Amino acid sequence: MPPRWKQKAQRRRKEKDPTHAPPGEEDALQAECNRICDQLVAMGKICAWWHRPNHKPTTQERRQRGTAGLQDLILFLPGGRYLAVELKTATGRESAEQVAWRVALEPYSAVCRSVGEFLDFVGPRT
Repeated sequence: MPPRWKQKAQRRRKEKDPTHAPPGEEDALQAECNRICDQLVAMGKICAWWHRPNHKPTTQERRQRGTAGLQDLILFLPGGRYLAVELKTATGRESAEQVAWRVALEPYSAVCRSVGEFLDFVGPRT
């Protein structure tokens, strides 16, 4: 863990950076999409869903598991179908690994930057 003075400097830099999302913005988006997924399961539109935790494993851990860049939400639909959704803030950027996963899973994968985009992507496919 970096020294306290370095943590404060990093925090100030993020606060000044207009491309950095406010703290918790992506967490709020994920929480709302998780709630929607629960409703879709209750309605029988999807069988199950999985949310990738937002904790930050080390690069080595991700590479060992082969999941570096895997989408935030995986929805399992009836008939063996699936949807993969990467949730980002309005200014969030995909990593190279996330782009590779999205391309590999097309057309069943998307980047959603709002609850509206999530519903637009998931709704017609469920």
